[in-house]
Amino acid sequence: MDGTERPVQKPKNLRRRKKMYSGKKRQTTRKGLIMTDETRQIGFIPMSKNGRRHDKRLLDKVDIIRHIPPEVTIWADTGFQGIDKQHPNTQIPKKGTRKRPLSPEQKQENKIISGIRITVEHAIAGIKRLGCMTQILRN
Repeated sequence: MDGTERPVQKPKNLRRRKKMYSGKKRQTTRKGLIMTDETRQIGFIPMSKNGRRHDKRLLDKVDIIRHIPPEVTIWADTGFQGIDKQHPNTQIPKKGTRKRPLSPEQKQENKIISGIRITVEHAIAGIKRLGCMTQILRN
């Protein structure tokens, strides 16, 4: 599971423009979630929302977690902190801080998680290569 952003045309209305502005991409965007399996098959793409919205908040709004069976493992990135309280079988990389850096075991675990999660990134890249999630949405 991962989120991706798609650029949109700037709205004339300033209030709407502020809601759609993504500081990460420095442009007005729409954000969408993508759920895939280990074979890069797209399982679910919900409706896109304003680019300012965080990945976890978007996931809570869609409320898809309750439909995923407990025996299915969710491999998510650090943008979905707190999802492990909603779903028992979740793998999220650990975060280190200056005061508490990651131990070598935690770094090795993060490498394993990122090795499995790369299939989601490849699926997103495939969607963007097709052009259905990269070109500016003009409706």
